[in-house]
Amino acid sequence: MDLIQEEGHTRSQASRLLVQLYEEEQEWQSILDLYKKSKLQDLPEITSRVAQAACEHANELFNKGDYLDSHQYLKLALKVNPLCARANILFAQVASSQGESKEAIRCYLKALKQDSNVMLAVLPHMVQCFIQLDDHEGLDRQLANHWQGNHSVEVLVTRVKLLAQQGKQQEGIEILLTELFQHPSNQGFFALVEMVVNEKAVLNSSQLMAVYDILRRIVEAESKYICRSCGFKAIEHHWRCPSCKDWASVTAAN
Repeated sequence: MDLIQEEGHTRSQASRLLVQLYEEEQEWQSILDLYKKSKLQDLPEITSRVAQAACEHANELFNKGDYLDSHQYLKLALKVNPLCARANILFAQVASSQGESKEAIRCYLKALKQDSNVMLAVLPHMVQCFIQLDDHEGLDRQLANHWQGNHSVEVLVTRVKLLAQQGKQQEGIEILLTELFQHPSNQGFFALVEMVVNEKAVLNSSQLMAVYDILRRIVEAESKYICRSCGFKAIEHHWRCPSCKDWASVTAAN
């Protein structure tokens, strides 16, 4: 503990190790106490962990039904690290649990602005909040915007499945065909086939050609070779593995 009173590298290293120790013991309050007493060095790698400790403690309080104190610790997390998307996700969960779907959506969207990579973690919960508000257009708009910016296939598939549930099967199929033509993927292709089968949809000749072209591009992009030594995958053959440098280890993938 005395080492965190030092200056420079010694203090930063001691702060990092002490925080990691408390994390292993799940002593979130101890981390927060050190921060409040200015015992920890004010570095991004430290403050981001402090913010996560505040979120952990807030989540524990939320699970106990202590919403007021939970809010206070989530505010602390954002004060320590304004880019802490998790804090806004937890704010959304609190709001949703109290039937405040509109506020929950606002918090989810704030979290996505902070870190778009959290979309898959919040997707089912955010979708439910939009549905509770009967705001299908708003949901479709958000999913479409996220797909354009990130090309997450799970988001695209969710979007077209929701359209199908609203009786807009053909619109969903057209969206899938258009987007998969630009960004082919196995998951997207399977979703397309599933929708055609489940909805008993009939594809015209141009749509069938688009399906064929999507499948052809998926197959072309697949790895045809694999290294027996390290598992490195490649589209073309190598006598020497580019990854582990072993010779004659690259063989045809099954």
